[in-house]
Amino acid sequence: MSVNNHKIPFYKTVKAQLAINNEIEGVNSDDYVTIKAKLKSFRSRKNTHTFDSELYAFKEHIYFKGKITEIISIVSRENSLRQSYQNKIWQVFKDKKLNWLFYGLSTGDKSRTPKEVKDHVIKIGVGHVLAISGLHVGIITFLCLYIAKGVVWVVLSSFLKLNFQKNNLNCFYCIVSLITALLYIYLCGFPVSAIRAWLMVAILVFVYLTKRHVTLPKMLSYTLALILFFDPFSLLDPGLYLSFIGFATVILTLQKTRKRKLYSNALIRLFIIQLALLITLAPLSIFLF
Repeated sequence: MSVNNHKIPFYKTVKAQLAINNEIEGVNSDDYVTIKAKLKSFRSRKNTHTFDSELYAFKEHIYFKGKITEIISIVSRENSLRQSYQNKIWQVFKDKKLNWLFYGLSTGDKSRTPKEVKDHVIKIGVGHVLAISGLHVGIITFLCLYIAKGVVWVVLSSFLKLNFQKNNLNCFYCIVSLITALLYIYLCGFPVSAIRAWLMVAILVFVYLTKRHVTLPKMLSYTLALILFFDPFSLLDPGLYLSFIGFATVILTLQKTRKRKLYSNALIRLFIIQLALLITLAPLSIFLF
């Protein structure tokens, strides 16, 4: 394959942002389409305090933008697992009042979110509530961990009549929860924040199962090294800095308040954590946004 007389290696995927005419119909997700298009290098206008589409294209490896002029052929195929999951979730929530919110948080797809809602949440600074974050990964992981424990307890004690406590099944629980969380991330389109959280949990599980003593700076360093190995352009993502600083703040606050009687109440500790996050993240948020 070649673009503008430049040969593209077989192992490289070239992404382009294409506009499609309203007259062109019959194209569905996961179809193989042969097209004619007018392409040009990705360039955009840059205005202060607005979305930088050129930087976004650079991070996502989008080389060109253009317009589809003709569709030569369409080869339909069965929906992928991710597309089937999205279709199923939409069927479940489509009759609900906030269907776009439930659908977006379940799939990571914001295409059904009304534009006015997107603009509003961005203006008031809570756009992150519409995105799949590390919190979702943590919830899925720990839910699966305890569900796996419950299922194994029922099977061993009720059906196989075995002593549940004789078996050390922690490794099994952790692996099942990690695989389930990874499947959830795949179905949501591999959002960067979710991948970071999953890597942190995976390293934590590895440390726990191998009985190693790893300090917080080392764990953050290992996670950062893995993220940059798979995607060096993550350094251009503000979320990388916000998530790492936020995670470190939470862990350090918990460590400092763990042995103090004054902070033994869960609500007081939660308030202290929120205050610490405000102090550490506010300067970076003001600088970035």
